[in-house]
Amino acid sequence: MINKPLIEEIRERIPISSFIGERVTLKKAGRNFKGLCPFHSEKTSSFIVSDEKQIFHCFGCGEGGDVFRFLMKFDNISFIEAVKQLASLAGITIPEDNKFARREDAELEKKRELFFRLNKVAAEFFSKNLESGESSDKVRKYLNERGIKTEFFKQLLLGATDNNWEALTTELKRIKAPLDMAAELGLIRVRANGTYYDFFRSRLIFPIVSQRGEIIGFGGRALEDGEDAKYINSPDSIIYNKSSSVYGLESAHRDIRLKDAVILVEGYFDVVSLKLSGIENVVAPLGTAITVSHLRLLSRFSKNMILIFDGDDAGVNAALRSLPLFVEQKLIPKAVLLPRGEDPDTMIQKEGKEKFLHRIESAVTLFEFFIDRIASKCGKDTSAKVEAVTKVGKLYNLLTDPVEKSIYRKRLSQALGLDENVVGERLGDSRGRIEIRSFEKRKIVESSPISAERLLIESLLRDTGKMRDVFSQIEVETFQDEWCRNIASIMQGVSEKNEKSTLTDLLDEVENEELIGEIRDLAFGEEWDEEELTGVIVDCMEIMKKRPEKEHLNMISKKLKEAQESGDHELVLSLLKEKSFLKRQSLTN
Repeated sequence: MINKPLIEEIRERIPISSFIGERVTLKKAGRNFKGLCPFHSEKTSSFIVSDEKQIFHCFGCGEGGDVFRFLMKFDNISFIEAVKQLASLAGITIPEDNKFARREDAELEKKRELFFRLNKVAAEFFSKNLESGESSDKVRKYLNERGIKTEFFKQLLLGATDNNWEALTTELKRIKAPLDMAAELGLIRVRANGTYYDFFRSRLIFPIVSQRGEIIGFGGRALEDGEDAKYINSPDSIIYNKSSSVYGLESAHRDIRLKDAVILVEGYFDVVSLKLSGIENVVAPLGTAITVSHLRLLSRFSKNMILIFDGDDAGVNAALRSLPLFVEQKLIPKAVLLPRGEDPDTMIQKEGKEKFLHRIESAVTLFEFFIDRIASKCGKDTSAKVEAVTKVGKLYNLLTDPVEKSIYRKRLSQALGLDENVVGERLGDSRGRIEIRSFEKRKIVESSPISAERLLIESLLRDTGKMRDVFSQIEVETFQDEWCRNIASIMQGVSEKNEKSTLTDLLDEVENEELIGEIRDLAFGEEWDEEELTGVIVDCMEIMKKRPEKEHLNMISKKLKEAQESGDHELVLSLLKEKSFLKRQSLTN
Protein backbone atom coordinates (compact mmCIF):
# COMPACT_ATOMS: atom_id res chain seq x y z
CA MET A 1 0.00 0.00 0.00
CA ILE A 2 1.44 3.40 -0.99
CA ASN A 3 1.85 5.87 1.89
CA LYS A 4 0.30 8.85 0.09
CA PRO A 5 1.13 11.53 2.71
CA LEU A 6 4.81 10.50 2.52
CA ILE A 7 4.82 10.68 -1.28
CA GLU A 8 3.08 14.07 -1.25
CA GLU A 9 5.53 15.46 1.31
CA ILE A 10 8.49 14.44 -0.86
CA ARG A 11 6.87 16.01 -3.95
CA GLU A 12 6.26 19.26 -2.07
CA ARG A 13 9.85 19.49 -0.82
CA ILE A 14 11.51 18.79 -4.19
CA PRO A 15 10.59 21.19 -7.03
CA ILE A 16 10.46 18.92 -10.07
CA SER A 17 12.04 21.51 -12.38
CA SER A 18 15.06 21.90 -10.08
CA PHE A 19 15.54 18.14 -9.77
CA ILE A 20 15.21 17.46 -13.50
CA GLY A 21 17.17 20.63 -14.32
CA GLU A 22 20.26 19.13 -12.66
CA ARG A 23 20.10 16.31 -15.21
CA VAL A 24 18.53 17.94 -18.28
CA THR A 25 19.15 21.45 -19.62
CA LEU A 26 15.84 23.30 -19.20
CA LYS A 27 14.77 26.76 -20.36
CA LYS A 28 11.83 28.80 -19.08
CA ALA A 29 8.80 28.59 -21.42
CA GLY A 30 5.86 30.56 -20.02
CA ARG A 31 4.79 28.94 -16.76
CA ASN A 32 6.70 25.75 -17.64
CA PHE A 33 10.22 24.66 -18.55
CA LYS A 34 11.32 23.10 -21.83
CA GLY A 35 14.29 20.97 -22.93
CA LEU A 36 15.47 18.03 -25.01
CA CYS A 37 13.93 14.76 -23.88
CA PRO A 38 16.45 12.49 -22.09
CA PHE A 39 14.46 9.38 -23.04
CA HIS A 40 14.61 9.57 -26.83
CA SER A 41 16.75 11.24 -29.46
CA GLU A 42 15.39 14.58 -30.69
CA LYS A 43 16.70 17.80 -32.23
CA THR A 44 13.94 20.19 -31.12
CA SER A 45 12.70 20.45 -27.54
CA SER A 46 9.44 18.61 -26.85
CA PHE A 47 10.10 17.82 -23.17
CA ILE A 48 8.02 19.97 -20.79
CA VAL A 49 8.32 20.26 -16.99
CA SER A 50 5.76 21.96 -14.76
CA ASP A 51 6.31 22.87 -11.09
CA GLU A 52 2.69 23.94 -10.89
CA LYS A 53 1.44 20.50 -11.98
CA GLN A 54 4.43 18.61 -10.47
CA ILE A 55 4.90 16.53 -13.62
CA PHE A 56 6.98 16.26 -16.79
CA HIS A 57 5.76 15.20 -20.22
CA CYS A 58 7.37 14.60 -23.62
CA PHE A 59 5.20 15.29 -26.64
CA GLY A 60 7.70 13.36 -28.77
CA CYS A 61 7.84 9.92 -27.13
CA GLY A 62 4.91 10.23 -24.68
CA GLU A 63 7.00 9.56 -21.57
CA GLY A 64 5.96 11.47 -18.47
CA GLY A 65 4.98 11.44 -14.82
CA ASP A 66 6.08 12.90 -11.50
CA VAL A 67 9.54 13.25 -9.97
CA PHE A 68 9.48 9.58 -8.85
CA ARG A 69 8.72 8.38 -12.37
CA PHE A 70 11.52 10.55 -13.78
CA LEU A 71 14.13 9.17 -11.39
CA MET A 72 12.98 5.57 -11.95
CA LYS A 73 13.27 6.00 -15.72
CA PHE A 74 16.44 8.10 -15.70
CA ASP A 75 18.41 5.89 -13.31
CA ASN A 76 16.69 2.61 -14.21
CA ILE A 77 15.72 1.94 -10.59
CA SER A 78 12.61 0.67 -8.83
CA PHE A 79 9.90 2.78 -7.22
CA ILE A 80 11.16 1.86 -3.75
CA GLU A 81 14.71 2.97 -4.60
CA ALA A 82 13.36 6.24 -6.03
CA VAL A 83 11.36 6.92 -2.85
CA LYS A 84 14.41 6.24 -0.67
CA GLN A 85 16.70 8.49 -2.73
CA LEU A 86 14.23 11.36 -2.96
CA ALA A 87 13.30 11.08 0.72
CA SER A 88 16.98 11.36 1.61
CA LEU A 89 17.35 14.38 -0.69
CA ALA A 90 14.28 15.99 0.91
CA GLY A 91 15.59 15.33 4.42
CA ILE A 92 12.79 12.92 5.25
CA THR A 93 13.43 9.79 7.31
CA ILE A 94 11.45 6.72 6.30
CA PRO A 95 10.69 4.36 9.23
CA GLU A 96 12.01 0.84 8.71
CA ASP A 97 8.51 -0.65 8.81
CA ASN A 98 6.99 1.92 6.46
CA LYS A 99 5.08 0.08 3.72
CA PHE A 100 5.03 2.64 0.91
CA ALA A 101 5.12 0.39 -2.15
CA ARG A 102 2.67 -1.62 -4.18
CA ARG A 103 3.06 -5.39 -4.03
CA GLU A 104 4.54 -5.62 -7.54
CA ASP A 105 7.09 -2.89 -6.71
CA ALA A 106 8.05 -4.67 -3.51
CA GLU A 107 8.47 -7.97 -5.34
CA LEU A 108 10.63 -6.34 -8.03
CA GLU A 109 12.75 -4.64 -5.39
CA LYS A 110 13.19 -7.95 -3.55
CA LYS A 111 14.36 -9.58 -6.78
CA ARG A 112 16.79 -6.75 -7.51
CA GLU A 113 18.29 -7.02 -4.02
CA LEU A 114 18.68 -10.78 -4.46
CA PHE A 115 20.42 -10.25 -7.81
CA PHE A 116 22.85 -7.80 -6.20
CA ARG A 117 23.60 -10.31 -3.42
CA LEU A 118 24.21 -13.10 -5.94
CA ASN A 119 26.59 -10.91 -7.93
CA LYS A 120 28.42 -9.99 -4.73
CA VAL A 121 28.80 -13.68 -3.85
CA ALA A 122 30.14 -14.37 -7.35
CA ALA A 123 32.55 -11.40 -7.22
CA GLU A 124 33.96 -12.56 -3.88
CA PHE A 125 34.32 -16.08 -5.28
CA PHE A 126 36.16 -14.81 -8.38
CA SER A 127 38.39 -12.51 -6.29
CA LYS A 128 39.37 -15.28 -3.88
CA ASN A 129 40.13 -17.56 -6.80
CA LEU A 130 42.45 -14.93 -8.33
CA GLU A 131 44.31 -14.41 -5.06
CA SER A 132 44.91 -18.02 -4.06
CA GLY A 133 43.56 -20.42 -6.67
CA GLU A 134 46.26 -22.76 -7.89
CA SER A 135 44.84 -22.81 -11.39
CA SER A 136 44.92 -18.97 -11.53
CA ASP A 137 48.73 -18.74 -11.71
CA LYS A 138 48.47 -17.99 -15.41
CA VAL A 139 46.02 -15.10 -14.81
CA ARG A 140 48.21 -13.59 -12.08
CA LYS A 141 51.27 -13.86 -14.30
CA TYR A 142 49.42 -12.27 -17.19
CA LEU A 143 48.31 -9.33 -15.03
CA ASN A 144 51.83 -8.81 -13.65
CA GLU A 145 53.22 -8.77 -17.19
CA ARG A 146 50.74 -6.01 -18.04
CA GLY A 147 51.95 -3.93 -15.10
CA ILE A 148 49.13 -4.76 -12.69
CA LYS A 149 50.72 -5.84 -9.44
CA THR A 150 49.13 -8.26 -7.00
CA GLU A 151 48.39 -5.53 -4.43
CA PHE A 152 46.05 -3.85 -6.93
CA PHE A 153 43.87 -6.92 -7.56
CA LYS A 154 41.47 -6.16 -4.72
CA GLN A 155 41.45 -2.42 -5.36
CA LEU A 156 40.34 -3.09 -8.93
CA LEU A 157 37.95 -5.87 -7.82
CA LEU A 158 39.53 -8.24 -10.36
CA GLY A 159 38.80 -11.95 -10.31
CA ALA A 160 39.53 -15.18 -12.13
CA THR A 161 37.95 -18.50 -13.03
CA ASP A 162 39.56 -21.79 -13.97
CA ASN A 163 38.39 -24.43 -16.43
CA ASN A 164 36.15 -26.14 -13.86
CA TRP A 165 32.64 -26.28 -15.37
CA GLU A 166 30.87 -26.25 -11.98
CA ALA A 167 33.10 -24.32 -9.55
CA LEU A 168 30.75 -21.36 -9.00
CA THR A 169 27.69 -23.62 -9.33
CA THR A 170 29.00 -25.77 -6.48
CA GLU A 171 29.60 -22.69 -4.32
CA LEU A 172 26.07 -21.40 -4.99
CA LYS A 173 24.64 -24.79 -4.05
CA ARG A 174 26.69 -24.79 -0.85
CA ILE A 175 25.18 -21.50 0.33
CA LYS A 176 21.71 -22.61 -0.89
CA ALA A 177 21.42 -19.76 -3.40
CA PRO A 178 18.52 -19.96 -5.91
CA LEU A 179 20.18 -21.41 -9.02
CA ASP A 180 17.35 -20.34 -11.32
CA MET A 181 17.99 -16.72 -10.30
CA ALA A 182 21.74 -17.13 -10.84
CA ALA A 183 20.96 -18.49 -14.32
CA GLU A 184 18.72 -15.49 -15.05
CA LEU A 185 21.63 -13.24 -14.08
CA GLY A 186 23.94 -15.14 -16.44
CA LEU A 187 26.32 -16.41 -13.77
CA ILE A 188 25.49 -20.00 -14.66
CA ARG A 189 23.67 -21.76 -17.50
CA VAL A 190 21.22 -24.65 -17.54
CA ARG A 191 21.79 -27.82 -19.57
CA ALA A 192 19.09 -29.70 -21.46
CA ASN A 193 18.89 -32.22 -18.61
CA GLY A 194 18.18 -29.43 -16.07
CA THR A 195 21.61 -29.37 -14.41
CA TYR A 196 23.69 -26.18 -14.21
CA TYR A 197 27.22 -25.20 -15.32
CA ASP A 198 29.39 -22.08 -14.99
CA PHE A 199 29.18 -19.41 -17.70
CA PHE A 200 32.58 -17.78 -16.97
CA ARG A 201 35.41 -20.33 -17.29
CA SER A 202 39.17 -19.86 -17.78
CA ARG A 203 38.83 -16.10 -17.74
CA LEU A 204 40.06 -12.93 -16.11
CA ILE A 205 36.98 -11.33 -14.55
CA PHE A 206 36.14 -7.60 -14.53
CA PRO A 207 33.17 -6.80 -12.25
CA ILE A 208 30.95 -4.01 -13.60
CA VAL A 209 29.94 -1.70 -10.76
CA SER A 210 27.23 0.98 -10.73
CA GLN A 211 27.76 4.49 -9.46
CA ARG A 212 26.15 3.41 -6.17
CA GLY A 213 28.67 0.59 -5.73
CA GLU A 214 26.40 -2.31 -6.70
CA ILE A 215 27.85 -5.09 -8.87
CA ILE A 216 25.51 -5.21 -11.85
CA GLY A 217 27.40 -7.59 -14.15
CA PHE A 218 30.71 -9.09 -15.23
CA GLY A 219 33.05 -9.08 -18.19
CA GLY A 220 35.35 -12.06 -18.79
CA ARG A 221 38.55 -12.03 -20.89
CA ALA A 222 39.82 -15.32 -22.28
CA LEU A 223 43.47 -16.21 -21.69
CA GLU A 224 43.47 -19.60 -23.40
CA ASP A 225 43.88 -20.01 -27.13
CA GLY A 226 40.95 -21.44 -29.05
CA GLU A 227 38.18 -19.69 -27.09
CA ASP A 228 35.19 -18.69 -29.23
CA ALA A 229 35.16 -15.11 -27.94
CA LYS A 230 37.96 -13.00 -26.49
CA TYR A 231 35.44 -11.25 -24.23
CA ILE A 232 32.09 -12.44 -22.89
CA ASN A 233 29.72 -10.39 -20.75
CA SER A 234 26.74 -10.84 -18.48
CA PRO A 235 23.42 -10.74 -20.35
CA ASP A 236 20.99 -7.86 -19.84
CA SER A 237 18.83 -8.18 -16.74
CA ILE A 238 16.66 -6.02 -14.49
CA ILE A 239 19.87 -4.65 -12.90
CA TYR A 240 22.16 -4.48 -15.95
CA ASN A 241 21.89 -3.15 -19.48
CA LYS A 242 25.13 -2.96 -21.44
CA SER A 243 23.89 -0.24 -23.79
CA SER A 244 23.42 2.12 -20.84
CA SER A 245 26.28 0.99 -18.55
CA VAL A 246 29.94 1.94 -18.43
CA TYR A 247 32.94 0.24 -16.85
CA GLY A 248 34.76 2.18 -14.12
CA LEU A 249 32.00 4.66 -13.19
CA GLU A 250 31.86 3.78 -9.50
CA SER A 251 35.46 4.93 -8.93
CA ALA A 252 35.40 7.67 -11.60
CA HIS A 253 32.23 9.69 -11.04
CA ARG A 254 33.61 11.88 -8.23
CA ASP A 255 36.73 12.74 -10.22
CA ILE A 256 34.65 13.37 -13.35
CA ARG A 257 32.63 15.98 -11.45
CA LEU A 258 35.78 17.44 -9.85
CA LYS A 259 37.59 17.84 -13.19
CA ASP A 260 34.35 18.48 -15.13
CA ALA A 261 35.54 16.09 -17.83
CA VAL A 262 35.12 12.42 -18.65
CA ILE A 263 37.62 10.38 -20.68
CA LEU A 264 36.11 7.60 -22.79
CA VAL A 265 38.29 4.66 -23.81
CA GLU A 266 37.46 1.37 -25.50
CA GLY A 267 38.38 -1.47 -23.13
CA TYR A 268 38.69 -2.72 -19.58
CA PHE A 269 42.50 -2.65 -19.58
CA ASP A 270 42.52 0.92 -20.90
CA VAL A 271 40.49 1.99 -17.84
CA VAL A 272 42.64 -0.02 -15.44
CA SER A 273 45.96 1.29 -16.82
CA LEU A 274 44.91 4.94 -16.76
CA LYS A 275 43.54 4.63 -13.22
CA LEU A 276 46.74 3.04 -11.97
CA SER A 277 48.71 5.89 -13.56
CA GLY A 278 46.65 8.42 -11.59
CA ILE A 279 44.07 9.40 -14.23
CA GLU A 280 40.81 8.65 -12.44
CA ASN A 281 38.09 10.29 -14.58
CA VAL A 282 38.05 7.50 -17.15
CA VAL A 283 35.38 4.98 -18.17
CA ALA A 284 34.72 2.52 -20.99
CA PRO A 285 31.24 2.23 -22.53
CA LEU A 286 30.05 -1.37 -22.56
CA GLY A 287 28.78 -2.98 -25.74
CA THR A 288 30.13 -2.69 -29.25
CA ALA A 289 29.64 1.09 -29.63
CA ILE A 290 28.76 4.29 -27.80
CA THR A 291 24.99 4.72 -27.47
CA VAL A 292 22.69 7.62 -26.65
CA SER A 293 22.07 5.99 -23.26
CA HIS A 294 25.80 6.05 -22.50
CA LEU A 295 25.95 9.76 -23.32
CA ARG A 296 22.88 10.56 -21.23
CA LEU A 297 24.35 8.67 -18.27
CA LEU A 298 27.72 10.43 -18.48
CA SER A 299 26.17 13.85 -19.14
CA ARG A 300 24.82 13.77 -15.60
CA PHE A 301 28.40 14.12 -14.36
CA SER A 302 29.99 16.28 -17.08
CA LYS A 303 29.18 17.58 -20.55
CA ASN A 304 32.89 17.67 -21.44
CA MET A 305 33.89 14.38 -23.05
CA ILE A 306 37.21 13.25 -24.49
CA LEU A 307 37.29 10.20 -26.77
CA ILE A 308 40.58 8.34 -26.93
CA PHE A 309 40.68 5.80 -29.72
CA ASP A 310 43.21 3.48 -31.25
CA GLY A 311 45.05 4.65 -34.35
CA ASP A 312 43.83 1.79 -36.53
CA ASP A 313 40.94 2.16 -38.97
CA ALA A 314 38.53 0.30 -36.69
CA GLY A 315 39.13 2.74 -33.84
CA VAL A 316 38.78 5.79 -36.08
CA ASN A 317 35.60 4.52 -37.71
CA ALA A 318 34.07 3.67 -34.32
CA ALA A 319 34.72 7.19 -33.07
CA LEU A 320 33.28 8.82 -36.20
CA ARG A 321 30.15 6.65 -36.04
CA SER A 322 29.43 8.13 -32.62
CA LEU A 323 29.63 11.76 -33.83
CA PRO A 324 25.93 12.05 -34.86
CA LEU A 325 24.92 10.92 -31.36
CA PHE A 326 27.00 13.68 -29.76
CA VAL A 327 25.59 16.26 -32.16
CA GLU A 328 22.00 15.24 -31.39
CA GLN A 329 22.72 15.49 -27.67
CA LYS A 330 24.28 18.94 -28.17
CA LEU A 331 27.65 17.75 -26.85
CA ILE A 332 31.05 18.84 -28.19
CA PRO A 333 33.46 15.96 -27.54
CA LYS A 334 37.19 16.14 -28.12
CA ALA A 335 39.09 13.42 -29.96
CA VAL A 336 42.54 11.98 -29.26
CA LEU A 337 43.92 9.74 -32.01
CA LEU A 338 46.76 7.53 -30.79
CA PRO A 339 49.60 6.35 -33.08
CA ARG A 340 48.81 3.31 -35.21
CA GLY A 341 49.12 0.08 -33.25
CA GLU A 342 48.76 1.80 -29.86
CA ASP A 343 45.92 1.91 -27.35
CA PRO A 344 45.58 3.87 -24.08
CA ASP A 345 46.94 0.93 -22.09
CA THR A 346 50.18 0.63 -24.10
CA MET A 347 50.52 4.39 -24.58
CA ILE A 348 50.33 5.33 -20.90
CA GLN A 349 52.97 2.75 -20.08
CA LYS A 350 55.29 4.02 -22.83
CA GLU A 351 55.09 7.77 -22.32
CA GLY A 352 53.71 8.22 -18.79
CA LYS A 353 50.94 10.31 -17.30
CA GLU A 354 52.14 13.85 -18.12
CA LYS A 355 52.69 13.27 -21.85
CA PHE A 356 49.39 11.42 -22.07
CA LEU A 357 47.56 14.33 -20.44
CA HIS A 358 49.29 16.70 -22.87
CA ARG A 359 47.70 14.74 -25.74
CA ILE A 360 44.31 15.32 -24.15
CA GLU A 361 44.91 19.04 -23.60
CA SER A 362 45.88 19.57 -27.24
CA ALA A 363 43.00 17.54 -28.66
CA VAL A 364 40.66 18.96 -31.31
CA THR A 365 36.90 18.47 -31.26
CA LEU A 366 35.54 15.28 -32.79
CA PHE A 367 33.72 17.35 -35.43
CA GLU A 368 37.01 19.04 -36.42
CA PHE A 369 38.68 15.63 -36.58
CA PHE A 370 35.79 14.47 -38.78
CA ILE A 371 36.33 17.45 -41.12
CA ASP A 372 40.10 16.88 -41.28
CA ARG A 373 39.61 13.17 -41.95
CA ILE A 374 37.25 13.79 -44.88
CA ALA A 375 39.33 16.64 -46.31
CA SER A 376 42.54 14.58 -46.22
CA LYS A 377 41.05 12.07 -48.65
CA CYS A 378 40.09 14.69 -51.25
CA GLY A 379 43.40 15.91 -52.58
CA LYS A 380 42.87 18.33 -55.47
CA ASP A 381 39.95 16.43 -56.96
CA THR A 382 36.99 18.80 -57.49
CA SER A 383 34.24 16.19 -57.31
CA ALA A 384 35.76 14.77 -54.12
CA LYS A 385 35.66 18.25 -52.54
CA VAL A 386 32.01 18.67 -53.49
CA GLU A 387 31.26 15.27 -51.98
CA ALA A 388 33.19 16.21 -48.82
CA VAL A 389 31.11 19.37 -48.31
CA THR A 390 27.94 17.30 -48.80
CA LYS A 391 29.05 14.71 -46.22
CA VAL A 392 29.92 17.37 -43.66
CA GLY A 393 26.66 19.19 -44.41
CA LYS A 394 24.55 16.24 -43.24
CA LEU A 395 25.84 16.71 -39.70
CA TYR A 396 26.51 20.44 -39.93
CA ASN A 397 22.81 21.15 -40.43
CA LEU A 398 22.00 19.36 -37.17
CA LEU A 399 24.04 21.92 -35.21
CA THR A 400 22.20 24.77 -33.48
CA ASP A 401 24.99 26.91 -32.01
CA PRO A 402 25.95 29.66 -34.53
CA VAL A 403 29.46 30.05 -33.04
CA GLU A 404 30.12 26.32 -33.31
CA LYS A 405 28.87 26.32 -36.91
CA SER A 406 31.09 29.27 -37.78
CA ILE A 407 34.18 27.48 -36.43
CA TYR A 408 33.47 24.30 -38.39
CA ARG A 409 32.58 26.18 -41.58
CA LYS A 410 35.90 28.02 -41.46
CA ARG A 411 37.81 24.81 -40.72
CA LEU A 412 36.21 22.99 -43.66
CA SER A 413 36.90 25.85 -46.09
CA GLN A 414 40.56 25.99 -45.02
CA ALA A 415 40.97 22.22 -45.17
CA LEU A 416 39.54 22.10 -48.71
CA GLY A 417 41.15 25.34 -49.91
CA LEU A 418 37.76 26.89 -50.74
CA ASP A 419 36.20 30.29 -50.13
CA GLU A 420 34.37 30.27 -46.79
CA ASN A 421 31.32 32.07 -48.20
CA VAL A 422 31.01 29.50 -50.98
CA VAL A 423 31.28 26.64 -48.48
CA GLY A 424 28.72 28.33 -46.23
CA GLU A 425 26.30 28.77 -49.11
CA ARG A 426 26.73 25.12 -50.08
CA LEU A 427 26.23 23.92 -46.49
CA GLY A 428 23.17 26.03 -45.78
CA ASP A 429 21.79 26.51 -42.30
CA SER A 430 18.31 25.03 -42.70
CA ARG A 431 17.23 22.23 -40.47
CA GLY A 432 14.00 20.43 -39.87
CA ARG A 433 11.87 21.43 -36.92
CA ILE A 434 9.57 19.37 -34.80
CA GLU A 435 6.79 21.57 -33.53
CA ILE A 436 5.36 20.87 -30.10
CA ARG A 437 1.79 19.72 -30.43
CA SER A 438 -0.74 22.19 -29.04
CA PHE A 439 -4.47 22.15 -28.53
CA GLU A 440 -6.36 25.08 -30.00
CA LYS A 441 -9.14 26.45 -27.86
CA ARG A 442 -12.46 25.55 -29.43
CA LYS A 443 -15.43 27.91 -29.46
CA ILE A 444 -18.27 26.77 -27.22
CA VAL A 445 -21.53 26.53 -29.09
CA GLU A 446 -24.79 25.39 -27.54
CA SER A 447 -25.39 23.06 -30.46
CA SER A 448 -22.38 20.97 -29.39
CA PRO A 449 -22.77 19.84 -25.76
CA ILE A 450 -20.21 17.02 -26.21
CA SER A 451 -17.59 19.65 -27.14
CA ALA A 452 -18.49 21.48 -23.93
CA GLU A 453 -17.86 18.27 -21.95
CA ARG A 454 -14.43 17.76 -23.48
CA LEU A 455 -13.49 21.42 -23.07
CA LEU A 456 -14.54 21.31 -19.42
CA ILE A 457 -12.35 18.24 -18.79
CA GLU A 458 -9.46 19.90 -20.62
CA SER A 459 -9.90 23.09 -18.56
CA LEU A 460 -9.95 21.19 -15.26
CA LEU A 461 -6.72 19.40 -16.21
CA ARG A 462 -5.11 22.83 -16.57
CA ASP A 463 -6.44 23.90 -13.17
CA THR A 464 -7.23 20.84 -11.03
CA GLY A 465 -7.88 23.07 -8.01
CA LYS A 466 -11.30 23.89 -9.49
CA MET A 467 -12.47 20.24 -9.59
CA ARG A 468 -14.19 20.26 -6.20
CA ASP A 469 -16.28 23.33 -7.03
CA VAL A 470 -17.27 21.97 -10.46
CA PHE A 471 -18.30 18.52 -9.22
CA SER A 472 -20.35 20.03 -6.42
CA GLN A 473 -22.56 21.43 -9.22
CA ILE A 474 -22.25 18.85 -12.02
CA GLU A 475 -23.01 15.14 -11.60
CA VAL A 476 -20.79 12.59 -13.37
CA GLU A 477 -23.92 11.11 -14.99
CA THR A 478 -24.38 14.43 -16.81
CA PHE A 479 -21.45 13.55 -19.08
CA GLN A 480 -22.67 11.68 -22.15
CA ASP A 481 -19.27 11.11 -23.76
CA GLU A 482 -17.79 7.89 -22.34
CA TRP A 483 -14.19 9.17 -22.35
CA CYS A 484 -15.22 12.34 -20.51
CA ARG A 485 -17.40 10.40 -18.08
CA ASN A 486 -14.48 8.09 -17.14
CA ILE A 487 -12.17 11.00 -16.36
CA ALA A 488 -14.96 12.95 -14.65
CA SER A 489 -15.60 9.98 -12.35
CA ILE A 490 -11.92 9.89 -11.33
CA MET A 491 -11.91 13.68 -10.90
CA GLN A 492 -14.95 13.58 -8.66
CA GLY A 493 -13.38 10.90 -6.45
CA VAL A 494 -10.12 12.84 -6.16
CA SER A 495 -11.89 16.14 -5.42
CA GLU A 496 -13.89 14.51 -2.59
CA LYS A 497 -10.63 13.38 -0.94
CA ASN A 498 -8.67 16.61 -1.40
CA GLU A 499 -9.83 20.18 -0.90
CA LYS A 500 -7.23 21.42 -3.41
CA SER A 501 -6.44 18.58 -5.79
CA THR A 502 -3.27 18.45 -7.89
CA LEU A 503 -2.67 16.80 -11.23
CA THR A 504 -0.48 14.19 -9.55
CA ASP A 505 -3.38 13.37 -7.19
CA LEU A 506 -5.44 12.65 -10.30
CA LEU A 507 -2.74 10.67 -12.13
CA ASP A 508 -2.15 8.53 -9.03
CA GLU A 509 -5.73 7.25 -9.39
CA VAL A 510 -5.41 6.33 -13.10
CA GLU A 511 -4.22 2.82 -13.95
CA ASN A 512 -4.46 2.87 -17.76
CA GLU A 513 -1.10 4.04 -19.18
CA GLU A 514 -2.67 5.25 -22.43
CA LEU A 515 -5.18 7.38 -20.52
CA ILE A 516 -2.36 8.78 -18.34
CA GLY A 517 -0.56 9.89 -21.50
CA GLU A 518 -3.72 11.55 -22.88
CA ILE A 519 -4.27 13.39 -19.61
CA ARG A 520 -0.70 14.73 -19.57
CA ASP A 521 -1.05 15.75 -23.22
CA LEU A 522 -4.11 17.86 -22.44
CA ALA A 523 -2.69 19.26 -19.21
CA PHE A 524 0.26 20.75 -21.11
CA GLY A 525 -1.92 22.32 -23.80
CA GLU A 526 -2.12 25.98 -24.71
CA GLU A 527 -1.68 28.29 -21.71
CA TRP A 528 -4.78 30.34 -20.76
CA ASP A 529 -4.85 33.13 -18.24
CA GLU A 530 -6.86 32.66 -15.05
CA GLU A 531 -9.78 34.87 -16.10
CA GLU A 532 -10.12 33.16 -19.47
CA LEU A 533 -9.94 29.69 -17.90
CA THR A 534 -12.61 30.53 -15.32
CA GLY A 535 -14.90 31.88 -18.05
CA VAL A 536 -14.51 28.72 -20.14
CA ILE A 537 -15.39 26.51 -17.16
CA VAL A 538 -18.49 28.58 -16.30
CA ASP A 539 -19.70 28.52 -19.93
CA CYS A 540 -19.19 24.76 -20.23
CA MET A 541 -21.07 24.11 -16.99
CA GLU A 542 -23.93 26.35 -18.12
CA ILE A 543 -24.28 24.43 -21.39
CA MET A 544 -24.26 21.09 -19.57
CA LYS A 545 -26.80 22.28 -16.97
CA LYS A 546 -29.17 23.46 -19.72
CA ARG A 547 -28.84 20.22 -21.69
CA PRO A 548 -31.83 18.42 -19.97
CA GLU A 549 -34.09 21.43 -20.64
CA LYS A 550 -32.96 21.58 -24.25
CA GLU A 551 -33.51 17.84 -24.72
CA HIS A 552 -36.99 18.19 -23.16
CA LEU A 553 -37.81 21.05 -25.55
CA ASN A 554 -36.62 18.99 -28.51
CA MET A 555 -38.81 16.12 -27.40
CA ILE A 556 -41.87 18.46 -27.11
CA SER A 557 -41.15 19.90 -30.57
CA LYS A 558 -41.09 16.38 -32.00
CA LYS A 559 -44.40 15.47 -30.32
CA LEU A 560 -45.92 18.79 -31.42
CA LYS A 561 -45.09 18.05 -35.04
CA GLU A 562 -46.64 14.58 -34.79
CA ALA A 563 -49.81 16.02 -33.15
CA GLN A 564 -50.16 18.63 -35.88
CA GLU A 565 -49.80 16.00 -38.58
CA SER A 566 -52.47 13.80 -36.91
CA GLY A 567 -54.85 16.73 -36.42
CA ASP A 568 -55.02 16.32 -32.60
CA HIS A 569 -55.72 20.01 -31.83
CA GLU A 570 -56.20 19.46 -28.09
CA LEU A 571 -52.74 17.85 -27.76
CA VAL A 572 -51.23 20.60 -29.92
CA LEU A 573 -52.58 23.26 -27.57
CA SER A 574 -51.31 21.40 -24.49
CA LEU A 575 -47.80 20.97 -25.96
CA LEU A 576 -47.62 24.62 -27.04
CA LYS A 577 -48.44 25.73 -23.46
CA GLU A 578 -45.75 23.40 -22.03
CA LYS A 579 -43.16 24.59 -24.55
CA SER A 580 -43.94 28.25 -23.81
CA PHE A 581 -43.66 27.65 -20.04
CA LEU A 582 -40.26 25.91 -20.40
CA LYS A 583 -38.88 28.73 -22.53
CA ARG A 584 -40.00 31.40 -20.03
CA GLN A 585 -38.47 29.34 -17.19
CA SER A 586 -35.20 29.03 -19.09
CA LEU A 587 -35.03 32.80 -19.58
CA THR A 588 -35.53 33.49 -15.86
CA ASN A 589 -32.83 31.00 -14.76
